[in-house]
Amino acid sequence: MSTRAKPRSDATLKTLPEVIQEQLYALLRTTSYGKARSIVREKWEVETSPAALSAFYTWYPLSRRIEVAAATADQVAQTLRGMGDLNLDDDKIARVSQSFFEAQALKLGDSETYLGLRKIRLKEQDQRLQGSALELKVKQYEDKIAAARANLERAKSKGGLDKSTLQLIEDQLRLL
Repeated sequence: MSTRAKPRSDATLKTLPEVIQEQLYALLRTTSYGKARSIVREKWEVETSPAALSAFYTWYPLSRRIEVAAATADQVAQTLRGMGDLNLDDDKIARVSQSFFEAQALKLGDSETYLGLRKIRLKEQDQRLQGSALELKVKQYEDKIAAARANLERAKSKGGLDKSTLQLIEDQLRLL
């Protein structure tokens, strides 16, 4: 007995080669789902259901528009990279092209994709902020270590471990 799950029939349709997806979409525009199901089984040897064909018929044109939006966003990024006088680093270029893509997705009426992208963008922004906060803490810690070392070197140069030097060492260790 196999424990491997059978792929969903709509997922199978979405992973067909692009040429076959185009042909399937054209077929679905002129044929009933029941008749199309038989043709798909015979022509491409894919088992599917009328519900999966319906989902594919809805998904396919939207996926093409999203691909166009992604390609356009890539072109925007490439154009920005070529405009050296703007002094944009890769992160800024990526954010601009991502914003462009999200705007296109929203314009296309794909609110689910737009919301998903916004959530990812907010998570990335949160991670950047957390990274910046962590960098700041590391810098502050490094500054404390440098100050402690400088104080200890001064104490060492005075010639030994007297009571005030020991107190200074203890104070510096508490800072860390």
